Amino acid sequence: VSGLTLLNKPDKYDITVTGDTINNVKFVGYESVLSQMTADDIVMECDLAEREITEGQYQLPVRFSVPTKGFVWATGEYSVILEVKERES
Repeated sequence: VSGLTLLNKPDKYDITVTGDTINNVKFVGYESVLSQMTADDIVMECDLAEREITEGQYQLPVRFSVPTKGFVWATGEYSVILEVKERES
């Protein structure tokens, strides 16, 4: 799965995702839905809303959803590494 979306990103920082692809994500759900699912159906998000963000490197959890299919969800824990730098004026 690739194409991470950062939610609630602070405006004063530039955030770079180190490797925005996660391999071997396991999904469970109805076989009829899973068999028709493609990588384009999967949404990968990292929410920064409840994080105290300053400059540095962070390993943060990622959440997966499949909004166009329903009755499917990811199992396990997944994360990405973010590099945070203060935006220059």
